[in-house]
Amino acid sequence: MDRYNNFMKPYPNTAIDEPISQLSIKEEEEEAEEILPLLKEFLRIYELTIQDYQTFTPEIQLQWCEILIQVSRDEAFISQYTINGEKLTYKLNTEQMNRNCNIIIEHSMKVMTKLIRLKYGPAYYLMGCLYSHKYKVPITFLDHDDTKALEYYDKGAKLKHSECCYRCGICYEYGKGCVKDINKAIRYYELGAMKCNNYDCMFRLGHIYLYELQDVKEGMKWYEMAQLHGSNHACFEMGKIYEFNGLNDKLKFLLNDNKIFKDYKLSLKYYYRCAMKYNYSLAQWKLGYCYEQGLLGLPINGIKSLSWYYKSVTNNDKIINIMSVLGITGWYITGIPGVMNPNWSQALQWAIKACNTVSGNQTSVKLKAERCRDILLQELE
Repeated sequence: MDRYNNFMKPYPNTAIDEPISQLSIKEEEEEAEEILPLLKEFLRIYELTIQDYQTFTPEIQLQWCEILIQVSRDEAFISQYTINGEKLTYKLNTEQMNRNCNIIIEHSMKVMTKLIRLKYGPAYYLMGCLYSHKYKVPITFLDHDDTKALEYYDKGAKLKHSECCYRCGICYEYGKGCVKDINKAIRYYELGAMKCNNYDCMFRLGHIYLYELQDVKEGMKWYEMAQLHGSNHACFEMGKIYEFNGLNDKLKFLLNDNKIFKDYKLSLKYYYRCAMKYNYSLAQWKLGYCYEQGLLGLPINGIKSLSWYYKSVTNNDKIINIMSVLGITGWYITGIPGVMNPNWSQALQWAIKACNTVSGNQTSVKLKAERCRDILLQELE
């Protein structure tokens, strides 16, 4: 932050330095629908910031910082609009765009400096995200610096900011910006779990105690607490634990030694809860697969299997579940006796979707999807 202080000069007509003439918000919003969707949100927050000029409400000012950072990364905005939301009569060239971008970023950091001085927890979190490059848009105006990020996360954690506690825990658990220290990670996760009810912190505690420290009682306690507070990951993990099939022998022994045994009914209880209450794609795929293969005591049921697979790929997750896509492909290849005839054209469409969906680290799945696509192409020629 200090390196900004030398060149942060007041800009004319900004929300922090002096009042601004009223904008034609309605006209700009109508234009934004067609030209620049981000502009509508910018103008909304800009108007709130103008009204907050004398008060400097941290929540509003942080929104202002964030929207400035977001528009600074949007070429359409910085080529046509000023920091005041005024549309230019011409598009800026590259040099002018860079200058406009710098003005926007510098002003955002100026506001951030004030929020930091107020010891506002979310501001520390935002600065940590910017330095760790974990922000919602790509960051280039700050070098990636995990050590600096941890400094901000730590200051936010001391103010009991929930996400800062979690980020500090992650840093110490994996050695990001610091030496790996599981005990420090646990302390930050416990702070987030007990003071902020952060279920991600609870989930990480469950994972550390169960898989690293082999403390089954503590691990199960935190997993159960996490899933009750809303953690889909913890809920799915509980399903896996009671299913037993995917666990290593050492963990199975530890679980049995603590009177925890294979229990398909309990496993299904958690998978169903995870799939229905938390709309978790992986749990929905799991149920689809169980109904396809007749696992966990469930009967083979093509309709239910296909239904869960479809739910898995249409539940608004940012990442489409490739295994569910392949599951749908399979049902269109074989059909469902008495319900749905084979439809290889539909199967091909889903196989192509699978090939386009698969990520770089899923080599075996990618090969399976490509093989399925190629076979279908040959059969349909």
